[in-house]
Amino acid sequence: MMPFKFDFKNFSLMSLIERRGWIVAGAFALAAAILSWVMLSQERVRLANQAKQNLAAFQENTVDIVLAKVDIPSGKLISENMLYTQRVDKNSLPAEAATSVARVVDRISTVSIKEKYMIPVDKLVWPTTKETTLAAKTPIGKRAMTIAVDNISSLLGMIKPGDYVDVIGVIPLPVEVEGKQAAEPATV
Repeated sequence: MMPFKFDFKNFSLMSLIERRGWIVAGAFALAAAILSWVMLSQERVRLANQAKQNLAAFQENTVDIVLAKVDIPSGKLISENMLYTQRVDKNSLPAEAATSVARVVDRISTVSIKEKYMIPVDKLVWPTTKETTLAAKTPIGKRAMTIAVDNISSLLGMIKPGDYVDVIGVIPLPVEVEGKQAAEPATV
């Protein structure tokens, strides 16, 4: 092995300073790159956390409402393909707005609902209750009439809602007697 010899004739202090300058500059560049990467990583984590907080705050202050995807006519059974949900601010939510598709599906609308309008829960009935109102049971062209019934004439509560009863009434019918209008009681 050959011993190391230092050549003093070709030695230049400037070349050594230039080499050290490049080494120092490279070290500073590497340090700057590492610091930049660390700062950008921290900023990315901070922004991700801020986005999560904003999303949580948004979800906390909003709620889903059910809207009509198509026009729903009155008396129509509502199916899931007629509906969609949309998030809205809790403070602007009407009290009657449906907030769950499950509360709306398989129910009947008592009013017409236009496309993209909210579904009002108070305007929906179950299919079994569709014809339980007097107006729904009364045929077109017929009239319903109330009759006052007290405890004695109702057989002391023996007649219950839904029972069929025969009603006998005395109604004055107009008749002509000697050319004049009169009323004669008739049992119906």
